[in-house]
Amino acid sequence: MGCMQSAGTNIYENIRVVELNTSIDSSPTVIDESSNVVLRYRTPYFRAAARVHMPPLVRKEIWTVGWIQACNKMDFFNYYGEEGISSWELPELRDGRIHSISDSDGVNYPWYGCTTEIYTIVGPTKKSTSLTVSMNDNFCPSVTWSIPTGTHSVPPLLSSIHRDQHFTTWLVAMNESTAEIVLLRTIRWRMRLAIEVDPEKPLGQRARIMDHLTQEQPEILATNEPIPPNALVKPNANDAQTFMLQLEGGNEEKALKRLELPPRGMEQTAGQWITFRIGVTCGLIIALITFIAFKASNESHLEHLRPLLQLYRGSFLLIEFLSLMGLTMYCWKRSEINHILIFELDPRHHLSYHHVLEMAGYLAVCCCISVLAWLHPSPMPIPQQLHPLIFHSLLLLLLLNPTSTCHSWSRRWFLSVMWKVLTAPLWPVGFADCWLADQLNSLSPLILSLWDLLCFTFQINWADLQDGSSLVRESVHLERQSKVVICLIQCFPPWLRFAQCLRHFWDSGNKVHLLNAGKYSTVFLMVTFAGLYNNAREKSDPAVEESVYVYLYLWAMSTCISVIVTVSWDLRMDWGLLQGNGLLKEELIFSQEVYYYAAMLADVLLRISWAINILLAQMKDSDAVVTASAILAPLEVLRRSIWNFFRLENEHLKNCRRCRAIRDFDLPASPINLPQQILIDKLKDPNEPIIIQQETSTSHRKPTCSPLRYLRSKVKETNLPVGSPAMEST
Repeated sequence: MGCMQSAGTNIYENIRVVELNTSIDSSPTVIDESSNVVLRYRTPYFRAAARVHMPPLVRKEIWTVGWIQACNKMDFFNYYGEEGISSWELPELRDGRIHSISDSDGVNYPWYGCTTEIYTIVGPTKKSTSLTVSMNDNFCPSVTWSIPTGTHSVPPLLSSIHRDQHFTTWLVAMNESTAEIVLLRTIRWRMRLAIEVDPEKPLGQRARIMDHLTQEQPEILATNEPIPPNALVKPNANDAQTFMLQLEGGNEEKALKRLELPPRGMEQTAGQWITFRIGVTCGLIIALITFIAFKASNESHLEHLRPLLQLYRGSFLLIEFLSLMGLTMYCWKRSEINHILIFELDPRHHLSYHHVLEMAGYLAVCCCISVLAWLHPSPMPIPQQLHPLIFHSLLLLLLLNPTSTCHSWSRRWFLSVMWKVLTAPLWPVGFADCWLADQLNSLSPLILSLWDLLCFTFQINWADLQDGSSLVRESVHLERQSKVVICLIQCFPPWLRFAQCLRHFWDSGNKVHLLNAGKYSTVFLMVTFAGLYNNAREKSDPAVEESVYVYLYLWAMSTCISVIVTVSWDLRMDWGLLQGNGLLKEELIFSQEVYYYAAMLADVLLRISWAINILLAQMKDSDAVVTASAILAPLEVLRRSIWNFFRLENEHLKNCRRCRAIRDFDLPASPINLPQQILIDKLKDPNEPIIIQQETSTSHRKPTCSPLRYLRSKVKETNLPVGSPAMEST
């Protein structure tokens, strides 16, 4: 990196530190036991801020003032009673072969970050510059309650967590033209943590911070320490750390049993049966849709099909969503995006893409049968108007089924997440909560369809059930009288995300969540002006004719703002694009960049169709409006599926940079010889732990230190019952 100079030499003596403040927050470590899979905690922040005076630059050169940080010691142990110990370690640092390692963000070497952490000055400048650089650091890991095994029910085993890490942080000024570094200040600090866990207690009462431990405040050294070469270059601590697992107190026989792989033949057979069932349902769906199309084409009064479209469109959107979700999960699996870890699912009790596609097929068959029963009244004494109600009641019954059938594990997980979404902002927000609330934003026509069904049910004259066509027309007329309810329904999903963003800001203090809340508030304006416009347009009073155009212009303006803001947020924040490499980013899952550009174009166009559909949903019923809305609503579900893939791709890449991309390891050996091979090679000493080391690959798509490449080549998700009890960022 070039030579280093200490502040005060005759070359750079005019670079001065005017003010320097460092501290570790006095607030205690926050423990979150909301998940039955992992224990989360958030340590206090280390904060540093400096005001620096830079003299005028007389030459054409570039100077950067900022923070460089290195890790000097890393003790991070998770104890599971007598079952074993897991830890994240840096072997070279532990063995004394190096004295420190870079704690950069993994992209902007050697700097700790690239936002408030650095300040760049381009010369020549006519006057001096006063600048401020600041940084903060804390730890927010997730530690599994138990060491994963092959059994169906794993009780919590975590008994304690101990962490002690030492860091050195330098405030430096770097001449980018000559690579000279001026040391301005040196800070030493450490973060200690001790959590005691009682796994026998109920969730929410297990963990507590040990009282005897207090954080030491950072120390500003009187004499600057030189920066070791390892602190300036790759790899950083997250890339170089090794996961270590000591099972059964070093007992070789018990460890062998713990490392046994499940029989793969059994899994393959189960997959073949699911594929067979999916094929059968696809055949039935094709036959039923053909029959429905034939019956609809022979309908003499097409207006009788309009209520059918309104009552069943929500079911169609749900089936479309599940089908696309299954395909998206398949793409995640093929691309090795670990959605199981991102959603914090149980690695051994979760739905695969086969199950989701199978579920969508079964619902599609039931929906087609219900539609046929509507179009072709049965000789059975079942009123025609009951068929939509029976079908939707069946969906509710399957979801709330209390028995241990129909994927009970997944249903319970879904209901628990849905409860947290609906009661926002009462609970801390996780990724799955935000993701599900985003899905509801695209499925608002489904909620409107349920409102239609509710109105339809209450308008039926149950005492005199006949053919039902006149009753249907009456119900449709009455359901659209309450435009206030329609506006509230359309605002409800954005409100959930709005509330989640406020809770996120309350918990983290990160102002970006306020910006995200502002993004969702634009939907409130768009829905409000759409409702006012339609309400004024349907009145025949000439006195309000001028207000119609006013509301139309306001709706158009709010729609443009909302579309621009949401598209920008989708591409920049949710997908991580627009960060260099053209309009993309440094690390990509797909090798073909055209996929990303096509997705960006589709997101823009489909966002516009989503905004138009909000307006159509409030218009007075007509065949054209119902048909247009029936076309645009599925397009929004399609857009959401595209969004889902790239959203999790971005989350997976961020987890890779934090070394959180994996929880189960697929070790490159045969299922039979694997445990013995590991124990023979690694356990020469029976007291030594089992080491599963991540090897760093030297091939990168771009000059960046993201561990994505070696994570994808060396490690992938599997059902091997060896998991990291603490797959978290350090």
